[in-house]
This record gives sequence, structure tokens and C-alpha cells, in this order.
Amino acid sequence: MKSILIVEDETIIRSSLRKLLELQSFIVQEAETVKEAAEHDLNSFSLIITDLRLPDAHGTDLISLAAGVPVMVLTSYASLKSGIDAMKLGAVDYIPKPFNFDELLATVIEITSDKQGQHTRYLPSSTAKPSYQVNEPAPALDDSNAGESGQSLDAYFVKFVLDNEDALTETEIADKLGISRKSLWMWRQKHGIPRKKSRKR
Repeated sequence: MKSILIVEDETIIRSSLRKLLELQSFIVQEAETVKEAAEHDLNSFSLIITDLRLPDAHGTDLISLAAGVPVMVLTSYASLKSGIDAMKLGAVDYIPKPFNFDELLATVIEITSDKQGQHTRYLPSSTAKPSYQVNEPAPALDDSNAGESGQSLDAYFVKFVLDNEDALTETEIADKLGISRKSLWMWRQKHGIPRKKSRKR
């Protein structure tokens, strides 16, 4: 069974990626920083997925720390240039944020099953098409409220919160998203979605 290390300091993204990958039977470990990631046996993973900018260092530092293990970089900084720079340093691929579930999952499946090292990266263009195909869309993060196929993480969370905030408490929403109430509050602040005062706690 393939194992993946997710290195991401944003709790919501890290937790969501873990759920997505575990639904595909991957064994998933987490870390918030490069230092925390280095505490794992990096050579034991089939793939490392890391954010480009982490609190203590660049995610690309993991390329040299985990020599021989493919490293995929998530980037939201000047997408194309930063992604290309990461690949020049040895990253196997990069995915620009906000990413959609299908593209990321298909890329992960291709990289982890690529025995010949012939992975061709996905270019985020309206005309470019990925070199891989998947038979089924990526699963929703939560069976009780499936996200639309191809939906970005930001769009998924906005829709989930707005659709459920009248029926669920903050604790219930956080539990379904796999995050803490504090993380949910921070995410609301970041995206300008205030908690409804009339809703029960």
C-alpha cells in the first residue's frame, strides 16, 4: 500500500487532502513544517506533497532531504514561475492553488504508479489537457455532503459552510470538515464569512 506525506501548515487544506487520499486507500502522514517532516523516515514514502512556503523553510528543501522520493509542490505564488522553479530544483510536479480534486488526485495516482519515471506534469491551461485519465471522479470529502467534481478546495468549503450553517453547529461543521473550531473560525475570517449569531452553538 502506497504511503504519502503531506507537509502543509494550513490545517483545512492538510486535513482535506488527507481525507481525499485515504478514501483512495493511501496511507497518509502529516507535518506542518519541514522540521516536523524531517522527523519522519522520508525514504519510506511513495510521495511527498508539500506547500511551497512553510513557516520554517521552503517546501522544496524536502527534495534534497528525501533524495529519491518524488516531491510534488503546491503553490499559490505567481503559479507558473514558482512551479517551474520548483521543478528545476527537482520537484516531480507542481499544482497551483486553488486546485481541484480530480486533477490533484489523478496526478498523485500517476506519480505513485509511475514505475518508469515518465510522469508528465499537468499544465494549468484552458487548452492543455492532462496526460492522464481516471475512470471515476474524485470522491467528496464527506459522504453526507458531496462536493462537485472539479471543485476547488476554497469553493468546496464556502459551499459546505453556507449550505450547512443553518442546520449544524460550529462544532458539527468543524467535525465534518475534520478541523478544529479554531481553524474553522480562522478560515471564516480569512474568507470573510461571519458566523451567524442566530445559529445555536
